[in-house]
Amino acid sequence: LMAEMWGSVVASLLFWSFANEITTVDEAKKYYPLFGMGANVALIFSGQYVKWVSSLRKTLAPGVDPWTVSLRYLMGAVLASG
Repeated sequence: LMAEMWGSVVASLLFWSFANEITTVDEAKKYYPLFGMGANVALIFSGQYVKWVSSLRKTLAPGVDPWTVSLRYLMGAVLASG
């Protein structure tokens, strides 16, 4: 259980430490709720996107590496999201 949570916990800590560095206290009062809501919405959409990418693997032609295709789509989404 802890091994599965580790990635999410570390990503969350990195995000909030970055948010603390770039915002002042007054800005934090305004924007932290927005950051929190954005993170929750992103989790919903990322789960749906991963599910969609996984379903693409079934439709690939023989000889095409499904792992490479999935990885390219997922990394493309990471790059597109900034």
